[in-house]
Amino acid sequence: KNAAARAQLDQAFDEFARTAGSAFDTLITSEGDREAFRSVYPFSPSKSDTLVAVSAYLQRERSALRLLAQLLAEKAADLKVGDLVPLGDLYDVIRNGEEPFSDHLRRHFQSARALYDTKLRPILEGEYGLAEGELDGVPDTHPARMGDRILKTLILASLVPDAGPLTGLTVRRLADLNHG
Repeated sequence: KNAAARAQLDQAFDEFARTAGSAFDTLITSEGDREAFRSVYPFSPSKSDTLVAVSAYLQRERSALRLLAQLLAEKAADLKVGDLVPLGDLYDVIRNGEEPFSDHLRRHFQSARALYDTKLRPILEGEYGLAEGELDGVPDTHPARMGDRILKTLILASLVPDAGPLTGLTVRRLADLNHG
């Protein structure tokens, strides 16, 4: 909006970069640099790379920029300066209403959606003593949210295995990709 707002964002990014540890290297990707990361903050280069891979499989009007805008709009009420949007949150903007180009991809997306909705999510809710559907109402700071983001990141990795940030996933990388 103005120079003061830009300075506030720069300060928040610098604080994040200073305290993120190994997550910073994971989020920046092997092809990115600090300036590229700052230019997409509160997203990360790893999220941008994943978005490009995801949008390549979706309807043409669902570009990576539209997915980013939708994600920002959905997070606007809760996102504070200094927050980073975790990668797993991307799943939420693609899970409903998306139609991949081919029948094979459509079936793959539908299977992934069904696995999450009917198997993984109920297990997670049960693990944290949440009633069915209650996960949507818990705050972002609730431990179930991190588990949910990990599950969603794994689903994304199955949907777009060629997305660089989602290859060679380890527990550390899963946590790093969902930093924030």
